[in-house]
Amino acid sequence: MFGATATQVGRSQNEDAFLIGRGVPLFAALCDGAGNSERAAKRVLALFEKLIKEAKPEEIETPEVWSRWLRVLDSSLLGGPQSTFLAVATVENRVIGTCAGDSRAYIIDSNGEVHILTEGADKRR
Repeated sequence: MFGATATQVGRSQNEDAFLIGRGVPLFAALCDGAGNSERAAKRVLALFEKLIKEAKPEEIETPEVWSRWLRVLDSSLLGGPQSTFLAVATVENRVIGTCAGDSRAYIIDSNGEVHILTEGADKRR
């Protein structure tokens, strides 16, 4: 897993934050914000890291657990600037995760082919 972030063109601050956990489970998470959201993004990522590290392996495989985590993480963004959240973890040879907003996750297979794991939100709604 790897991640990269950069200051948006025309902006002076980077409002994104990401986290990669290289232990077991292997996981990555991203908060991509609008406004002055870097602080909120880092707070959400710290909370996610605590949740995933305290989870039992069988919980990490459960979509309902990820849904519950997403509600908790989304609540911690309330009152702050707009932000999106995306996280994935590997469980054996599978990838499981959650996404709220228009950030994207991709997987590159052993042949070098790129596959999108998430689709962006429909901004017309």
